[in-house]
Amino acid sequence: MSDKPASYVLDELFRFVKPPRGAAVIIRERVASDPTEPNWVAACSAMDDDKGNAFAQKVAELRRDNLRVDWSSVRKLKYSERVVLKVADLNEG
Repeated sequence: MSDKPASYVLDELFRFVKPPRGAAVIIRERVASDPTEPNWVAACSAMDDDKGNAFAQKVAELRRDNLRVDWSSVRKLKYSERVVLKVADLNEG
């Protein structure tokens, strides 16, 4: 089984949580010291409790099913890990 792209995990989180306008969902590369550890962490901007709980639930599911993601399509910035970010459309709703 091949690793899914980091953008896949980001899109899955975004679709499930449906963050409010202006809210961000971020997936950041994590250097894992062991092959049983995930190579990514997720974060989000402030959301209400229901959305925050949905975010935590989906992150747990995605980390179980996608322990490692493929970062090859994400440009690495000097001295930093790779990051993918999506902000809920300010023009919606």
